[in-house]
Amino acid sequence: MYATTSITSEQTTMYGGIFQLRLMHCLHITIPNWLPKSSRKRLAMLYNQVTMMTLELAQTVPLTQWEDGSIRITGSRVTLDSIVHHFKLGATAESIQASFPSLTLRDIYGALFYYLENTEAVEDYLSQQDEAAEEGQHFIEQHFDTTPLRERILARRAQQARRA
Repeated sequence: MYATTSITSEQTTMYGGIFQLRLMHCLHITIPNWLPKSSRKRLAMLYNQVTMMTLELAQTVPLTQWEDGSIRITGSRVTLDSIVHHFKLGATAESIQASFPSLTLRDIYGALFYYLENTEAVEDYLSQQDEAAEEGQHFIEQHFDTTPLRERILARRAQQARRA
């Protein structure tokens, strides 16, 4: 007579932000019933230790900080601000990719992962970016006369509206 035993075990630990997963394969071993219980247990443990493998999982984020302080998707000019803005409006990663075809889904999911894992820090960064944009707009309005340009743009829009 033989007994069939299944052994499954897994253990997950975290070291400095890197997850290490220890996974032991599910074994189906046939152990003769005539072996004493202590020998059967030792045999099962021996098989379990032999098949153990270690996987190290780490998440790298596809973000780069430019000299002007903006955070952008690595290899593109698309800012983290743009991705987060679309995400907050309810856009999916696929619809964000439709808006930014130069990005891969991996890039978008990586940026969203970073945002969700560091929401407070990213929100602080976004508020600083908004303040900088307002300061830039005030500077332009104070130092440059934009009235003629604004009038030309409004005239062109009115002309286009009449054509349509």
